[in-house]
Amino acid sequence: MKSFCMAILGQLAQSYPEIKNEIILVIEDLLEQGASPGIRSRAGKTLKALGKL
Repeated sequence: MKSFCMAILGQLAQSYPEIKNEIILVIEDLLEQGASPGIRSRAGKTLKALGKL
């Protein structure tokens, strides 16, 4: 479910760029909490799409 939400948040950030930085912070925080390999994969893809990586 978290990876689905990350994908949705990434799409929302493209439509509403003012929330981009907050979404990046939330994803980075999630990664620091010891995420599963699937979550790490989706987080990387979402961060890359947001221009963070």
